[in-house]
Amino acid sequence: MRKDKQAMPKEIKIGRGGFTFLEIVIVMIILGVLTSLAIPRYQVMIEKSRTVEGIKVLSDIHRAQERYSYLANGVYSTNVDDLNLSFSPLAYFENPAVNSAGGTVLNPPNFLGSITRKGDLYTLYITAKSIFSCKKGEGVEVEYCTILGFRKFKDFVEDEGEIPYIPQNEGGENP
Repeated sequence: MRKDKQAMPKEIKIGRGGFTFLEIVIVMIILGVLTSLAIPRYQVMIEKSRTVEGIKVLSDIHRAQERYSYLANGVYSTNVDDLNLSFSPLAYFENPAVNSAGGTVLNPPNFLGSITRKGDLYTLYITAKSIFSCKKGEGVEVEYCTILGFRKFKDFVEDEGEIPYIPQNEGGENP
């Protein structure tokens, strides 16, 4: 009779387990490059979302100016208090204002209202034709207006009557 052989344990091969230093360095470089590309885009998206607060306030000012001019025979208000607006506390913007130069429906001012980003980073404006525009703050290095999709600023005083900035879509086209 044959004797059954006892099952012998298989040999365990001890081999390379883990990654080499070079492989880890390459992965770290790839992660660093991806992070350096992603963070600036993320910051721009955050600032664009904060800009919505200012655009909403300016839209409210525009509607109130239109109501005021309808009741005041085509004359725009020069005082934000005349518009009977109440704003909830603003998180990212301050100093909502109207153009103190006044104007009429037939001869509108360069802008109807403005609001400044806290820290004086930039100021947003709205024209009588509901066109939003932007001006960089004093002493600010970063060109937020361009980053946020607004065309290059031209001073309202110098370009009176010209339509200033029009926000652009991702493809560079006007909405």
